[in-house]
Amino acid sequence: SGTTFGGWSQFGSVGSSTKAIHGAKSARVSGPNTGTWDVSGCWQNLVTTPGQRWTATAWVSPLSTRPLTGGSKAIVNIEWRDAAGGLISYESFTAADASTPKDQFRLVTFQSQAAPAGTGRSAS
Repeated sequence: SGTTFGGWSQFGSVGSSTKAIHGAKSARVSGPNTGTWDVSGCWQNLVTTPGQRWTATAWVSPLSTRPLTGGSKAIVNIEWRDAAGGLISYESFTAADASTPKDQFRLVTFQSQAAPAGTGRSAS
């Protein structure tokens, strides 16, 4: 249902950028900057089974013109869902924070724990 990237769903403030380390464009994800906690992101549903582990990899590059500050973070979630889409649990990994170098792409990779009993799909 995503309009920015085929095959990906999105929510919040998501667009594209021609600044990409691979391919023609990359996702540009930002918060609303209202001073309160909020999230934006891109995600996919993937079929999975109990015990399966996922590896998530991303290139991140906070911009010096719109840096992450204070407690702001870019995170990667791996969510474990049942066959009907109900959330069982999730794992969060920090991809970038205020200390991450600006205007430089950095490869981040995360390994999940084993999917819990009842898992029918995951979203990340």
